[in-house]
Amino acid sequence: MPRWRPTHGALQMQKKKVYINDQLIGEARTWGEVHALIRKQGLLFLNKPGAAEGPSGFYISGTLGRSSVGLGNQRKTKPPE
Repeated sequence: MPRWRPTHGALQMQKKKVYINDQLIGEARTWGEVHALIRKQGLLFLNKPGAAEGPSGFYISGTLGRSSVGLGNQRKTKPPE
């Protein structure tokens, strides 16, 4: 009896939409990519966010701030514009 072997396409994860507070910010395949996307956009959560993953998206909600690099390695936060 032949064994089932996944094809290359079956191994790839589907890109999902990433929403923060119901706003689309991009696409990602994994939670690691979601975290990288959030950092790339300069966003940070001022409290612990709620997060869920559905079949077509990652959903995150919480109070946001923007990160900016201050003097040296000190990070400062300011409210989103």
